Amino acid sequence: MSSVDKIKKIHVIVCWLYIFLSFRSTISNTEYFLLIFLAFLYSIVSLPIYSVKNKIVSICLAINSILLMSFPILINKYFPGNVSTYIVLISIFILEFLIFNKIGKDFDTRLASEYRKISQFKSKMSQSPWIKYLEISSFILTIFPFILHGTVANRVFALIFLIKICVDTTIKILLNRIFKTSKVMKRRIFSLFVLDLIVYIFLGYVLVMQKDGYLFSILLIFSNFSLPFIREKEYELFKNKK
Repeated sequence: MSSVDKIKKIHVIVCWLYIFLSFRSTISNTEYFLLIFLAFLYSIVSLPIYSVKNKIVSICLAINSILLMSFPILINKYFPGNVSTYIVLISIFILEFLIFNKIGKDFDTRLASEYRKISQFKSKMSQSPWIKYLEISSFILTIFPFILHGTVANRVFALIFLIKICVDTTIKILLNRIFKTSKVMKRRIFSLFVLDLIVYIFLGYVLVMQKDGYLFSILLIFSNFSLPFIREKEYELFKNKK
């Protein structure tokens, strides 16, 4: 089975399981976690496509991943019968149709070529033990509020959130030192740092002003996007040198 066939089959399986679980009259905690896992699986499986296909496919994949991630929140907040949930489901089907039709016959060959390039790529970020440990710490701090939800007060979430901000800021400072000779990488790090600040302000508003610890804990899970984009830029520069 080709790489493209595997990606397509996993996409189909994820979408149909997602639809099946989403139309249940009630959804258990186990099924809720499964929906989040399926959204994560979809995003991971789709990653190779970003590097080898056109912008239309990349945009469709990005939007589809966001919809899949946001859908469990919609279900838990508004229940499966709400109009907004049906709109998201229909959007997922339309985007998936566009993705399948835009992936060309030569995609498998280009994907194999991309994997060979990836195997030769050594990230400077991965060579730093400090960044590695801080990255693991940031991930643990990200999932803590979701695990602890309902057992601790919002002020505990606030403390975890402040520690996470400090950890993520330290990572950005270390990355700025690692790539101090690359203006392109420094611009990328700075732009993502600004984007992080916007996300932190929004999460702080949800936690402090809205006092919605549940929504805060869910959104925090999907807030770790900076490092993958920094690695993606580093890989792009690596490919351009080849």
